[in-house]
Amino acid sequence: MKNRLLVRVLRRRGWLVLAVSILLLVAGCAPVGYGLASNNEAWQMDGLYCDGTKNLILNAKGPAAWFDEENAASPPSKDPYGNQAGAIGFPMIGVENCTCNSWRMDFVSPDVSTASYWQDLKSVSASLLDTASMQSATPLNAQLMLLINKQTDTYLIQKDASGKAVFCPLGTGQWTNCNAAISSTGYTVLNIVVRIYGQCAPPGSGFYEGGIFLDSVIPWKQ
Repeated sequence: MKNRLLVRVLRRRGWLVLAVSILLLVAGCAPVGYGLASNNEAWQMDGLYCDGTKNLILNAKGPAAWFDEENAASPPSKDPYGNQAGAIGFPMIGVENCTCNSWRMDFVSPDVSTASYWQDLKSVSASLLDTASMQSATPLNAQLMLLINKQTDTYLIQKDASGKAVFCPLGTGQWTNCNAAISSTGYTVLNIVVRIYGQCAPPGSGFYEGGIFLDSVIPWKQ
């Protein structure tokens, strides 16, 4: 019925309506992802680990906490309460006593293996806020990853021309939009992982205390 009505209108009004219809169709193709506006949408946290190992520094494994006061569309800590526009986050409490050089923690999406909009990707983007390193001399870095094999812990990541992993430096006290050019053609994406890296601050050099927040994780097919 809708298609028939569209044809009739086009015949009556010509190219102007055709142009408007094309714009509406394009607008309807906006990417589907995780807005994380009103809840954690089943995202999990995992960590903190000494980087490169499974040695726990702090056991934060479990459902990601949702925060109403943070949202990528607003300045840090200025999003109005109760507006159904929040973000998930990991509150850090003075991570200065780890014995390794650096730590990592993960935000992990639910299983997306049957979600067509998370397959055959060209890139993935996410918004991140770092308020944890405001007392530290070592800002944080993020890495957007696509998990394709849980048994072997294998990920698709963005690499530069020399084959080295590409990271997204996070601005301290501000939202940073990270984008990773990752082609997943030929693979089944199981989970999206947003990995955060930080340095183990030695005594007297500052520490991490605040939060790391994640919002608007979007798949891109072009």
